[in-house]
Amino acid sequence: MPKGKIIIAYIMSIFALVLFVFSGYCEEINNSAQVADLTPEKALQKVADNYAKISDLKADETLFSTLNGEPYGDKLYCRYYFKAPTQESSTVREKTDTFSDEARNTKTESDIIVGSKFYMIDVENKNIEEQDLLSMSGLKSGQFDQMDMQYHLSIFLDKHILTKDEANTDPGNQIIAINAIPKEPNDLYPKMDICVDYNKGILVKLVFYNKNADGQPELAQTLEVLETKQMPNGAWIPIKMNKTPNISSGHLVTTLEYTDPQINTGLSDEVFDATKQY
Repeated sequence: MPKGKIIIAYIMSIFALVLFVFSGYCEEINNSAQVADLTPEKALQKVADNYAKISDLKADETLFSTLNGEPYGDKLYCRYYFKAPTQESSTVREKTDTFSDEARNTKTESDIIVGSKFYMIDVENKNIEEQDLLSMSGLKSGQFDQMDMQYHLSIFLDKHILTKDEANTDPGNQIIAINAIPKEPNDLYPKMDICVDYNKGILVKLVFYNKNADGQPELAQTLEVLETKQMPNGAWIPIKMNKTPNISSGHLVTTLEYTDPQINTGLSDEVFDATKQY
């Protein structure tokens, strides 16, 4: 896979994480028939409406993988940070710090996203590599924004054809399944499948597709929430999820676990400054 697509696949995983994390208020619906009648637009609006409940987040993150059911690679001990857009700045900021061990006292590297800029920082060697996601992926800024359901929902709705996936919608559990196809073709994703837990107002599953040699959608990656937690202000966040890429070498699953989540702590922009990570 070209390097640009590898980077964008990573970024789409981060977008998915943000979508999962920044959803919140639980408005209980007891009538499954009401859920069965929900449109994709209303389901996504419920998710988008909840993003205002969290201005920032930080949590310890642990990642480990299995390949064909066997442990694969090293366990990674990280810390994840997020800062939502504000009236002063419309830019989304994210950072993942990686540490040498579970104690998380010695930081070895940082990955930072500020808008369309992606910084890969080798803390030990004091080296910063900067990438522009737009130029690497060949996307236009509008196409970049259209993937951002949480803060540009109106653009997402305008740029996609949405249909309700009745076969995978589960009214009894308030799960609404949605198929999203971009109106303007791009080389990144010809299709995205979305599952919304309407009771909690969160996305519980995202399925991304690539184009195959014939130009048809082909499964690329699945992200699925396994466990959630409700925060004191009513927001729900994931505390465990699986990321499963579609690869020829076998069944690779990366599990992400989050502990000690904290929201609305007033993270400063300096947390996401690439020059201040060492």
